[in-house]
Amino acid sequence: MDAESHPFIAGLRRSLRSDHPADFLQHVSGLVAVTEPRPTLGSDAGPSVTLDQLVATFEGTDLAETTAALHVIAAFTDDELMAARIRRTTGSRPQPMPPWLTELGRARATRVLEMRHVQRDGENYVVEVDLAGGDVMCAVIYVDNNLGGVVKDAFMTPDGLEAYEQVVDLHAEPDTTLELVDPATARAIVEQAVKLGAMMLPPPESDTWPLVRPLVRWVARLLPAGGEVPAAKEWSDRELAELTEAFLSSPQGRPYDDEEHRSLLDDLLWFGVSQ
Repeated sequence: MDAESHPFIAGLRRSLRSDHPADFLQHVSGLVAVTEPRPTLGSDAGPSVTLDQLVATFEGTDLAETTAALHVIAAFTDDELMAARIRRTTGSRPQPMPPWLTELGRARATRVLEMRHVQRDGENYVVEVDLAGGDVMCAVIYVDNNLGGVVKDAFMTPDGLEAYEQVVDLHAEPDTTLELVDPATARAIVEQAVKLGAMMLPPPESDTWPLVRPLVRWVARLLPAGGEVPAAKEWSDRELAELTEAFLSSPQGRPYDDEEHRSLLDDLLWFGVSQ
C-alpha cells in the first residue's frame, strides 16, 4: 500500500477537506496529544511515538496532508528549534495550502465569554479565534473547580461568540451568567488548569479531552499575556460562623438547626472554602 492511500493519510485528507478548519486542527491536535507522556504512579508513562518521530514521519512523506499537518504542529509546539525545522521543511514543499493554514501565526483571540453558575462548581471559558482568511471558531473549555481548578473537557465549535450565545439557553440553566471576561485573566486560568489537569491521577478524560489539549494550549497563547489567576478568598472562622447562622436562621435552614445537621454543614463549608 502506498502512503497516499494509507488509512492514516486518508483520515488527514478527510479532515483537511472539511467545511471548517476546526476539524483539521482538532485532528492534528489528537495526533500531537498521543505523543505526550501520561502521569502514572511514580513516573510519567512514555508515549509509544514521540513528537519528534511523528514530525520525522511527516517530513519523510511528501504529501499535501503531511505538509498541512506540519504547519499545524509548528504552530502548536513551544519548541522553537522544532518549529524552525518544520518551517524549513514546509518551505520546500510544493503543495498549495489555504491561507488559514500557512498563516496560523496571524490567528487572533481577543474575546472570551465565561459561563458561570452561582454554585461555582466550574466555568466554561469560550474563546473566539479569528483565523487568516476570515474563518472563525470557538474553543469551549470547562474548568472544574470541584477537582481543584483543572480542565475536565474542551471542544471546538465552527462559529463565533454570537452564535454560541444564541444556542445557550440560560432559561434552562437557572442562576447561570454568560458574560465577557478579561482575556488575559482567562488565559492565566486556562493555562494553569491545563497544567494541573495534566498532573492528575487519573487524568480527566472525555470524548475530546485530552485530544484537543495541544489545540487549547495554542488557543490560550493567542490571548494577551500578563493576567493572573484570581486568588481564592480566605474565610475566617468568624465569617464561617456568621454564614452558618445566616443559613440556619433562614426559612430554608431553620428545619436543619440541630447538632447533626450543624456538623454536616460544617463539613460542607470546609469543603467549599477549601477549593
